[in-house]
Amino acid sequence: MNICKAIVFVASSVSCISALAQIQEIKSSNNQIGIQGISSYVDYREINDGRFGTTVGTLNTEKGWVPGFAVSASVMKDWLFGNDYLQFQYSRNKGHTDYTGSRLTGGVFGSAVQENDATLTDYSLRWGKGFSVNQSSMFTPFLEVGRHEWKRGVNQGETYTNNYYGIGALAQYTPMPRLVLSANALIGRTFSSDISVNGPLGFSGGLGNSGRTGKTEKIGR
Repeated sequence: MNICKAIVFVASSVSCISALAQIQEIKSSNNQIGIQGISSYVDYREINDGRFGTTVGTLNTEKGWVPGFAVSASVMKDWLFGNDYLQFQYSRNKGHTDYTGSRLTGGVFGSAVQENDATLTDYSLRWGKGFSVNQSSMFTPFLEVGRHEWKRGVNQGETYTNNYYGIGALAQYTPMPRLVLSANALIGRTFSSDISVNGPLGFSGGLGNSGRTGKTEKIGR
C-alpha cells in the first residue's frame, strides 16, 4: 500500500531565543509546536496467488484521498551532546476510499464498486543531533521510530498495523533573520506488520515487511 501526504495548511507556535548568531535562528526554529491540515492518498491492491483454487490476479483495490490533521512538537536543547533534537508527531486521517473488487458471495474483480470508510493513524518519535556547518547552516542526522494503523471499512472491518524504524537527516539554512529553510529525508524499514479481520470468519496474522522512505520540506520563522 502506498500512502502520499499533502500539507494543506500549517500553523506553528515557535519559541524563539534572541541571539546574534544566525545559527541561533535555526536552533530557535526547532523549538516549536505545529498544526497541519493534511490529505493522504491511499493506493492499495490485493493480489491472489492461486492458492486453494482461487483465480490468479487482482482481488480488490482501494484508492482515494483521505483528509486529516497532524500535530507535532520539537525541541533542540543542549542535553547530552549539544544541539540535541527531539520531535514527536501524531496524525489522523478519516474519510472514504473507492473500493473495486468482488463480493464475498463470489464474482470477478470489478463486480463490486463502493465507498469504504478509512481511518489512518500515525505517530512517530525522532531523536538527533545538530551539527553547525557554518554560521547559517545546520545538518541534523536523526533516528526515528513510529507506528501506522489503517482501519479499513471493507466487509465487517479490517485493521492493518505496522511499526517502523529508520535513519534520516534534517538540513536547515537561514538566509536572513527570522527565516529558516528546512528539508528532511528518511529511509527505514517496517516490522511487526499485522492484519486483523472482524466478523464470524475473522482472523489475524502477520504480514510482510518492506522498506520505507520519506521526504518533506518546510519553511519556518
